Amino acid sequence: MHIVTMWMLTDFTPENGGTIVVPGSHKKPCHPLDDASMSPWPCETQLTGKAGAVAAFDARLWHAVAENRTNADRVAVLVRYAPWWLNLDALRPGTVDHHDIVEANDGKDSVVPALSREAFENLPETVKPLLRYSVAW
Repeated sequence: MHIVTMWMLTDFTPENGGTIVVPGSHKKPCHPLDDASMSPWPCETQLTGKAGAVAAFDARLWHAVAENRTNADRVAVLVRYAPWWLNLDALRPGTVDHHDIVEANDGKDSVVPALSREAFENLPETVKPLLRYSVAW
């Protein structure tokens, strides 16, 4: 129901913190936070790729921010494809879901700020229907 695409604008390497993923975890009947340990999972790996590469995965795939051990930024654009009714509030600071899933667990944050009304009004008319659920009204 929810697909994530990660467009790598810079190289993703183990050194600069390529996103950690656990292959096959989207089929598990549990969540990694069910386990008190945040130790590495036996089959976890990092998404790596050259600038311009795109990774696509089921949003239920366990994934996490990895430490960037370099002095350079690792930059990506995430585009999520989801039905309009899917709850994305866990990505929005100030919501109950964000608090319960990220803040209360001292989790790494992937902030998705709301689109400003001004930015929305400046979009082409053909794009507005795609982003109207992301506007700060």
